[in-house]
Amino acid sequence: MNKKNKEFFLSSWAINNKTIIYVLMIIFLISGITAYKTMPRELFPEINSSNIFVTTIFPGNSAEEIEKLITDPLEQEIKGVIGLIEIESTSSEGISIINVEFDDEIPTEVARQRVKDLVDNVVVGDDWPTFNNAKVDPNIFEFDIAERFPVLNISLVGDFTVEQLKDYAEYLDTRIERLPQVKTVEIRGIQDFEVEVAVNPYMMKATNTSFNDIINAISQENVTISAGSLVSDGQRRNVKIIGEVSEPSELNRIIVKRDNGPVYLEDVANIVFKEKEANSYTRSYDKKNCNARGG
Repeated sequence: MNKKNKEFFLSSWAINNKTIIYVLMIIFLISGITAYKTMPRELFPEINSSNIFVTTIFPGNSAEEIEKLITDPLEQEIKGVIGLIEIESTSSEGISIINVEFDDEIPTEVARQRVKDLVDNVVVGDDWPTFNNAKVDPNIFEFDIAERFPVLNISLVGDFTVEQLKDYAEYLDTRIERLPQVKTVEIRGIQDFEVEVAVNPYMMKATNTSFNDIINAISQENVTISAGSLVSDGQRRNVKIIGEVSEPSELNRIIVKRDNGPVYLEDVANIVFKEKEANSYTRSYDKKNCNARGG
């Protein structure tokens, strides 16, 4: 008994018309290559986010108090914002974070302004908590990947001192920031310096000097204030008293206490100008550099 062979029409037609199939394959290949070459694309495409974050720091409070005093009032006010899709919050010890998601059609600037207006309505209320005699100030921002992550890293490596590399980096910083396409430039991997005031507790006790005396003396002496104006030869000139410290050694002669004779800062403390403690490290071609500002 003969069985009738079954065949698919398109397959049979393609086999019988091989020349047409080859021509179509070449046309598709050329079209694909041309589309790939001419297709617009970016190396670092812009990623827009419709999320607005409200971060409030209130030190010394538990998660329950943060939720009651900070998170709940803000959530109740933000829930009525136009274009809201979803709102999420996290209350931890000393900090509240609220994530507000908007519709993609709403511009980020508009969404941030709407949230800010509502948050300000809560902050001006009488029930809003205060810290250090000032109302707690929430921080409102959008997460912009293009701003928070660098698109280009330039490494400066050579047999130079840290000061020389810093000078070269600052020179490049100035030149690169002049480019209209560049929004900001940040120098990383260079150790910063700080002035350390190491107090001697025994000398403080002997001179009856407190920590507040030292802190107040440094803050009050390291300022430049206006002394009014002086009229001379028919011209008025502004007069100011320059008191800012330019060299760490100048701190030695600051008077911290005047009872029973002046007590200088060098009498109760040792002033040292040194590098900040490194909290992260960067590597370039197996050479390690300290970074005191994080990175």
